[in-house]
Amino acid sequence: MNLSLLVATCATVVASRAIAEDRRVDPPPFKSVAALTESDRAAVDQWLASTLETGGYPSLSVALVRDGEMVFAHAVGVADRDSGRTATTDTIYRIGSVTKVFTATRLGSLRDDGVVAFDDPVGKYLPPNLEGPTSLDHKPPITLKRLACHTSGLPRLPGNLTPKQTPLGVDYYAGYSISQLYAGLKSIQLASPTGAKASYSNLGAALLGHALELAADKPYESLIVDRITVPLGMSDTGIHLEESKLSRTATSYNPDDGSKPTVEWDMGCLAAAGALLSTAPDLAKFVAMQIRAYEPDESLPVKAETLRELHARQPPKPRDEFPHGIGWIHTEHGVLGDIVWHNGGVSGGVAYIAFSPQHKIGVIVLANRGGTGVEKIGELLLAAMLPTTTESDLSAPPSTPEPRLPASP
Repeated sequence: MNLSLLVATCATVVASRAIAEDRRVDPPPFKSVAALTESDRAAVDQWLASTLETGGYPSLSVALVRDGEMVFAHAVGVADRDSGRTATTDTIYRIGSVTKVFTATRLGSLRDDGVVAFDDPVGKYLPPNLEGPTSLDHKPPITLKRLACHTSGLPRLPGNLTPKQTPLGVDYYAGYSISQLYAGLKSIQLASPTGAKASYSNLGAALLGHALELAADKPYESLIVDRITVPLGMSDTGIHLEESKLSRTATSYNPDDGSKPTVEWDMGCLAAAGALLSTAPDLAKFVAMQIRAYEPDESLPVKAETLRELHARQPPKPRDEFPHGIGWIHTEHGVLGDIVWHNGGVSGGVAYIAFSPQHKIGVIVLANRGGTGVEKIGELLLAAMLPTTTESDLSAPPSTPEPRLPASP
């Protein structure tokens, strides 16, 4: 079976089993909690605790942002079932495809530094003898911006992944190497013509990260650390965590059985598509930077105008899978208006970050079990941050299908 089809099939099976288990998220029994009084906080805490049970999550960690500052953070459940280790706001989670937004943000800052241009063909930074659609002579070119916007035409996954069976499950990536990447690119077939539509591609995001490594002559993780996580004080965000932080990392649990740990994917050179780990408060700092970009603020590590450029909706194309910015995804919400967001899913964890530029509010939700996403939790919390929110607003169906972009990081 083709590996892309295999992963997609596995995702479908996981989704059907999750439905059988009735992993649901009920609307909260409150309306606006915008004031975040003690009773508001207690109501949110209680709802998260009940959602933990109905949703089948071992733990949930959330943070809320308003006007560029974190105003609330809370965690419920256990980070590790065997030891009974309680989840806290310092618990570190795998955030999957939320990594892609960091990759796109670094593209913007490297453009500002004059290291790359959005319209540079990716082949400019790859080996000159590399054949296939990523070569310099391919027309139209697969540019760095098209990789960030998922309009490159590249398929969702490389065709030459070599899944590895482990005691905890299948590692589909198994430390995918640069030599594998180059070999796969030579023979890869485009899923759609370059530039024709937005079609989600882990391969495209990973290739973008690799091209930025080559352009800046610096490893991907270092690129993220030196310009984003260190300036923002995101000390618990990275790929290779030091020993002292491993004890705070949440154990990942199986989508089919929330009592069983599951395999951690080793993404190898595809790290820029989904390998980062973080905490809710750290991601709140990242979301706060996005919101602060709508006010004059020269202290940001990435220029405000560049962040706004990354957020902005790109012109739609026929048959687009989703409305998008550069690295971000858009949803039109009935109460909040335009939401700028991204989610993530790995074998044993899900993540969601989102913000409303109009209302200058944001949300982060993390969980340590795969399968059912946390988008609905995030949207409900985001809507409840508005002072005018009613119970009927919170009982409406979510505007973001769950899960929106499943299958792999």
